[in-house]
Amino acid sequence: MPESALRAAEAISFQTFGLRAQLVDSPSVAGRQHRHHEVELNYLFSGEVTYLHDWQRRSLPPRRLVAFWASSPHCVVEVAPGSEMAWLTVPLPWLLQWKLPPAFVRRLLDGAWCEETRAAGVAERYPFRAWVEEINRGEPALEGAIALELQAALLRLAAG
Repeated sequence: MPESALRAAEAISFQTFGLRAQLVDSPSVAGRQHRHHEVELNYLFSGEVTYLHDWQRRSLPPRRLVAFWASSPHCVVEVAPGSEMAWLTVPLPWLLQWKLPPAFVRRLLDGAWCEETRAAGVAERYPFRAWVEEINRGEPALEGAIALELQAALLRLAAG
């Protein structure tokens, strides 16, 4: 690996988020890549957002779920005006406890960008706005329900 690439890799921060979520109007372009322990879910409501994920440019598809293990370096590198998206982080132990298809889990943990291939989603399929609100309320009583809904979303994603 060239020395410049090594320096760039060393500059990537590594964080722990746990269960977190945020709605973002007009996301900002990140100054540098970061990594974290969780699986990251992204949903683009409108506009265009491009990530640098594992050193490759990836565009979020509109109204489709995207998931990746965020231990791969990533950041937002391009945003169209008026874009709206949500991101959510799922603790890795949750993912490993759920009965998800082993091939899907392996793809995630191997660093794949897992993108929904079905027709564009509807708000009822992935209630990101509700998840963000409930996660940010921090009510432990809701955590189990949120976990079940996230597990169902990942099962749908794994099914294609």
